[in-house]
Amino acid sequence: MENLLNKLLINFLTSNTGGVINFKKDLITHIDQNCHLFDFQIYCLVSKETIKEIGQLENIKYCSDIEVPDTSLKKIFFYEIKLNKYIQLNQFDTLINFGDIPANVCVKQIFYFDWPYAVYDDYQLWSRMNLRDVFSKIFKRCYFTFAQKRPFSYIVQTHTMQKRLNKRVKNTRIKVIDVGFNKTEFEKSKSIKLNSKIISQPSLIYPTAMYPHKNIEILIDVAKILKERNIFINFKLTFSSQSGKKESNFINIVTRRNLLEYFTFTGRLSRESLVTEIKLSSGIIMPTLIETYGLPYLEAQIFKKVMFTSDRDFARELCGESAVFFDPLNPNDIAEKIIENIFSDKIMQKHVNAIDKEMKKRISWDESSRLILEEA
Repeated sequence: MENLLNKLLINFLTSNTGGVINFKKDLITHIDQNCHLFDFQIYCLVSKETIKEIGQLENIKYCSDIEVPDTSLKKIFFYEIKLNKYIQLNQFDTLINFGDIPANVCVKQIFYFDWPYAVYDDYQLWSRMNLRDVFSKIFKRCYFTFAQKRPFSYIVQTHTMQKRLNKRVKNTRIKVIDVGFNKTEFEKSKSIKLNSKIISQPSLIYPTAMYPHKNIEILIDVAKILKERNIFINFKLTFSSQSGKKESNFINIVTRRNLLEYFTFTGRLSRESLVTEIKLSSGIIMPTLIETYGLPYLEAQIFKKVMFTSDRDFARELCGESAVFFDPLNPNDIAEKIIENIFSDKIMQKHVNAIDKEMKKRISWDESSRLILEEA
């Protein structure tokens, strides 16, 4: 690396939902541990809640004196004006931006791209959203197009995203850096051996939230098909009726259709509880329609669980032969693929054996954080 700059700002202020919360915690912690390898001071722009979650760090200095923009107008003002003024006031030299949109700043900006709606023209997905969601995403997509030339370079998580983004952002460096995994957690998981009798009934867990692209509703139709065929499989979903209106409506539909026995609603789980639920499940299911990465794919490989997922480009790259693929819009195909595989120890073991090949491609958080810092 040449011409290393002295003050680096990492913007994580607007990343506060879904799986990105654990991602943020792991990444910031490991960046802190790798600071000594680089010749600059590192500052992290985060919310006060994030500081409470992560705790004080040895090398990174927190910046929490900016209010989290919680409306579209506030976010526009933040990305167009406020962030740049903050950078100038504090004399930062480089920005690594984990925000929603490339910011309008006067310094070198590395943008971490992880918003699939910007590169997928999946109109079947758009058609299932309410008008508010459609307009919101169309606006954000247009805004991204307007701002896409601002970054000096992009970081993406897969070659699939690199290829798709490259069609929209010409003549800009796009670096692929895999999402990291927790090495300690991985080593610990290898030593835990569960008695097969503990998993008394077949179950598939979906660590998720009620976003349109997660395609959770298809599981109701899948459960109906399974019930008609007198086959029991439990779907464990990581939300509850207290999680929100959409989640509550989903549970009400399940109840009205007499399918409650096919679902377990765990609510949001701590990392330790999620790991336990994954280990106690027969596998992970993910009928998602679009992703930039999908952390459950990584978790399936870490914990040696078969992944049942959509036959889409993002899933094929990450899972290889370790997953069972289905048409995410066809409940009959999903049900059939589950039945064909989950009740055969031989077939399931074949997929588990293929996980080792995929895990060789994965990198730890230590390496992932170092590669991100090298881009600065």
